[in-house]
Amino acid sequence: MTAKLSIVQTPGTCSGEPRISGTRITVRNVVRFFMTGSSFAEIARQYDLPVEAVEDAVRYAMKKWRRRP
Repeated sequence: MTAKLSIVQTPGTCSGEPRISGTRITVRNVVRFFMTGSSFAEIARQYDLPVEAVEDAVRYAMKKWRRRP
């Protein structure tokens, strides 16, 4: 990966939900596709993203999920 992809949250953009930096694609939407069986590559094609961005979104969601009580 040449550039660091990151997940950001901005009040007023996508209702403040975590999203892939530089896009309006939320982590929630990426995870929904992933949970229905889509591969990282399929999701990346669907959203015209690098596969690494999809991996970052799923990784972010998993870290958040593990922290929940």
